[in-house]
Amino acid sequence: MEKLIIPKSLEEIESLKSYYDGIIIGIDGLSVNVNLYLTVDDVNKLNIDKEIFVALNKNMHNKDLEILEKTMKSLKNIKGILYYDAAVVALYNEIKPDYDLVWSQEHMTTSSVTCNYWKSKGASYTYLSCDITLEEILNIRKQTDMKLIVPIFGYLPMFVSKRHLVKNYLNCFNLKDDSKMHYLEKEGNKYPILDDELTSVYSANILSSIEAYKELEKNNIDYVTFNSFNINESDFKEVLKIYNGESKRNVEELFSNVDTGFLYKETYYRVKKND
Repeated sequence: MEKLIIPKSLEEIESLKSYYDGIIIGIDGLSVNVNLYLTVDDVNKLNIDKEIFVALNKNMHNKDLEILEKTMKSLKNIKGILYYDAAVVALYNEIKPDYDLVWSQEHMTTSSVTCNYWKSKGASYTYLSCDITLEEILNIRKQTDMKLIVPIFGYLPMFVSKRHLVKNYLNCFNLKDDSKMHYLEKEGNKYPILDDELTSVYSANILSSIEAYKELEKNNIDYVTFNSFNINESDFKEVLKIYNGESKRNVEELFSNVDTGFLYKETYYRVKKND
């Protein structure tokens, strides 16, 4: 099972390269919910002897299609691209590049049936949702031969809006705040929010489970991801060492807000009965 990191900087890619097998990075203007956004030229210049996945996972608009096509034709020496919008699939099958296609629709990648549908359209990988249980992940593994990528550590993206939710609020009340990171406090939890080109809201807690990691490895999951968002480099390095078996520390020693997300928590939707 290979480890993919979602790094914050080129320096982090270099300094941590002994601890991971590949990276997920973005392209300026075409990606969301990654930590590092580069130009196509910068991506093509990367020389790290690791697998490189590029997220082209923004919800595309008509004005994006020309640059999207140019980008897909220009990317070199990468393992695959992550997509959300079906326009990426259409262009992929038209261009027929020498890299792979990764279905990555975040909260919708929850079914082996849909995995196999996208495989019929050219996708080779699925980046599974953070909203399903370990048992459901393992059932999907049994029912598709696509390569599977599973999030195992980090803050999790909850939703993205093209509206500038924080900036609009500040402007409405004539407030000044030049912070890059904002937080929404609700019911004792603090949710990190980034408002740059888009507004992205992340989970209050950090996903982490060594036990689930071992089960994923035992059941032939192909990749797991480690997200460095909102985590300093020294702590992130220690996390990678813990998962690599090179440190006897526990992740819970480093952070006070760790949980196992939905890995062991089933979600039920019931119709509310009227009294």
